[in-house]
Amino acid sequence: MWLVKAPKPPLDEQIPQASIAPGDISAEQAEAMADAAHLQRWKEIWAEIAAKRQSAEPLTHKESSRRRAQAMVDGLNRHVREEHEADLAALPPEVRASRTPEEWLATPPLEILRLAREAKATPSQVAPVPGRKGWARRAVEAIA
Repeated sequence: MWLVKAPKPPLDEQIPQASIAPGDISAEQAEAMADAAHLQRWKEIWAEIAAKRQSAEPLTHKESSRRRAQAMVDGLNRHVREEHEADLAALPPEVRASRTPEEWLATPPLEILRLAREAKATPSQVAPVPGRKGWARRAVEAIA
């Protein structure tokens, strides 16, 4: 990844305005000067980019693979964090207020989903289902 410096302001902004009196040049000349300054600045930017490309050493296969793997891990972490934040945002305000942000970050996602289900459910829905055991009880609770 190459870093590019922020472009400098156009030359017409760098020139003190008192040096060019408004009546000294025509509008066409002023526009031509501005276009030339703009073109010159872009040539400088592209020359800087080309110089950085030439000076940069090519990556080894190992380093290139490591960077790709790290980018993948970063993308997955960002996705998990976004889903975690969305789950927290879906909780009722009174449930969200029950813990600090640091505690919520340490809370496993399944615990957050359980809290959301309990917040939406009535007390009779949260209680264990009588007469059911094992996977059948868990299935009924999951549906509730």
